[in-house]
Amino acid sequence: MIDVTTATMTLADPVAGSGPWLVLVVGLSAHVAAGLVLLAGVAKILRPSATSDALDLSHLPAATGLVQALGTAEIMLAAAVVTIGGPVAFGLLAVAYAAFFLVAVRQRTVDRSCGCFGAASTTVGPLHLVTNGVAALVAAVAAVLAVPSLPALLPDQVLPAMTAVLLLITAVGIGQMLLTSLPDLLRARALTAAGGRR
Repeated sequence: MIDVTTATMTLADPVAGSGPWLVLVVGLSAHVAAGLVLLAGVAKILRPSATSDALDLSHLPAATGLVQALGTAEIMLAAAVVTIGGPVAFGLLAVAYAAFFLVAVRQRTVDRSCGCFGAASTTVGPLHLVTNGVAALVAAVAAVLAVPSLPALLPDQVLPAMTAVLLLITAVGIGQMLLTSLPDLLRARALTAAGGRR
């Protein structure tokens, strides 16, 4: 485990072990990204029709079984990142987010929803693109730094570790809300404002 109370080395050479704070920040951020993938995977299994409809409208493979298989793969990937960590798991996470970014670009180009969290009405906006792009970059850096599993990344002390876990869960929840509720809210507000000017 990384002892943040004794992290006194510089960030000049994190790969060689001289940047524990960098490893900690990048690692926790990457684990938040994994948490979002986990929620997306669960949503695809429980509500595959939303994702299937969104993909079908864009003429992409959209079979229900395929969507649920994708959800299962996302859950397995998130579990591997959280419980195993390391270059391979975070490398796969980076590839996944790069793919998400490309799909989001396509969906935005044809003005379709993403259905990524099982919400058919979720609008693909700039926030989706930025989130996927940044998450891909963070996961790639985590792979280079060989960030460990979440348990190994947390402090040794119970209270700080529990606090960190609660903050991570909160961050994942906020991230999901920003990617689902906020775009629809902004779009509804824009439509209302446009209607009021008529």
